[in-house]
Amino acid sequence: MKEKELIEFINAGISIKRKEKLKEINIKIYEDDFIGIYGLNGSGKSLLAELLGMEMKVTAGTISKASNLKLSVVSSAERKRMLEEDRYNDDSEFMEGKTDPGRSVSDIFDIAVNENVTKNERDKYIELFSIEHILDRGIKFLSTGEFRKMMIVRSLLSKPDILLIDDPYTGLDINTRNKLEEQMNFIRNEVKSLILLSGRLDDLKDVGRCFLLDNMTLNEFDDTQSIKNEISKNSGLILPVHKADKLVENKNDDTQSGTELIKTVKIPLPATALSS
Repeated sequence: MKEKELIEFINAGISIKRKEKLKEINIKIYEDDFIGIYGLNGSGKSLLAELLGMEMKVTAGTISKASNLKLSVVSSAERKRMLEEDRYNDDSEFMEGKTDPGRSVSDIFDIAVNENVTKNERDKYIELFSIEHILDRGIKFLSTGEFRKMMIVRSLLSKPDILLIDDPYTGLDINTRNKLEEQMNFIRNEVKSLILLSGRLDDLKDVGRCFLLDNMTLNEFDDTQSIKNEISKNSGLILPVHKADKLVENKNDDTQSGTELIKTVKIPLPATALSS
């Protein structure tokens, strides 16, 4: 028996510059839901995360939600926005011989904390995610894994009813990925509903409800194996092979720090990865 309904999207869609990006999105999200949404790169996962997190207005359909519902989204799009805001406010050119560190992790947490969050809760999250050592560091000097954990803690501090995490494990080194997988059960208990969006089906193996995002719309399946079966029948969908992941993970290992991440670094892929 389903728990209380938190939000429902009915034939919801998004068009950008008159071009349809998402259409006929129909989904009900309940208390105690643990939802996994699979989609290939370029399928619109990040846009869907913003739609479901109500960070973007629908251009079609309707949304019905519980009163005072609070949602939070952890995504690469949100990371990019935060870094761009820091870059816009960078005063390094006016600081002779110094670099403006920008907002620190502690600054971000202080903004997120409200009257419903105690110092003990804040410290509990910081200890759980092992980020004591980055509290005074500027966010533009964080590795991919550190930034992801900082964003999750920031979201938990805001006490959301629904938390959406887009590509939770992408770009993380193996140790960080394993730790975050272990922490998912804790995260689930801190929110009413948890939604993971990923380009890897293996990331969604423990979810309670499974969806496939394809052709700009969303369809529910019994489990991840059912999605694999659907993909195998549809020649237009191909499960990605992540041969280059180790290269990415090594570049984003949490042991690296103090390097500004605003700049784009191109990593050459081996011929085997390019041809896969």
